[in-house]
Amino acid sequence: MGIIEQAQEQILNIIGKANPQAVEMIKNLFQQFGGVDGIIKKFQDSGYKEMVQSWISKGANTPISAEQINQIFGNEKVKNIAQKIGVNPDLVAQQLAQYLPIVIDKLTPDGQPPTASNILSHAVNVAKGLFGKK
Repeated sequence: MGIIEQAQEQILNIIGKANPQAVEMIKNLFQQFGGVDGIIKKFQDSGYKEMVQSWISKGANTPISAEQINQIFGNEKVKNIAQKIGVNPDLVAQQLAQYLPIVIDKLTPDGQPPTASNILSHAVNVAKGLFGKK
């Protein structure tokens, strides 16, 4: 595991304190699609370039629906994640719709996908933001 993957794991663990089950879903999604870059590419290839760009940029995040999650990743991938975690596929789609924009936003500091040089320092800022320490 490279430094970017380790840092992504740290950020997901920090976010996981709010909803550990959602983080397991996102980790599974990252494994299936090759991390943040793979997720971004999947959105772009599926016709949701503007949506995912809103999560990467510094502006407000465009919301996504559970139905759109199923369209983008496919019902089978969502079902596979649900089986691995032991939950209903509808819950997976709902949780991904709720948390994926936040995670992508947090993992793309300065409007760019994570790099080894910026993600570790960004993990500290994410932790501060989530736990109210400034």
